[in-house]
Amino acid sequence: MFWRGPALFGRALRELGRGRLTEDEAAQVLARDIAHGVLSGRLRPAEATSLAAAIHVDTDYSFDVFNELYVLDEEASHLDRSGRSYLGRTEAAVADDVRAEARRILEEPSR
Repeated sequence: MFWRGPALFGRALRELGRGRLTEDEAAQVLARDIAHGVLSGRLRPAEATSLAAAIHVDTDYSFDVFNELYVLDEEASHLDRSGRSYLGRTEAAVADDVRAEARRILEEPSR
């Protein structure tokens, strides 16, 4: 799938009478929206990591802002019968890390 985020954000901004976003700025907007979703309860941690991982893969790993959520998605996607990841952590522990990463993303200054 071809990444069309910047073009779509640019179009939306033009229609709203605002400027253009770079690809990095568009990625940051998406990451911040995912982070808000996690912390507001709109997105479960697993939904957020899945979404971030899909964006990260679809953009050929171009945006570091998605990397940690991608790594957490990989871990959470491989739980054994006892409910532990390949690192021996529970799904709840991974979800706690997702929320911590969401807070970190939101603490970063917007570009």
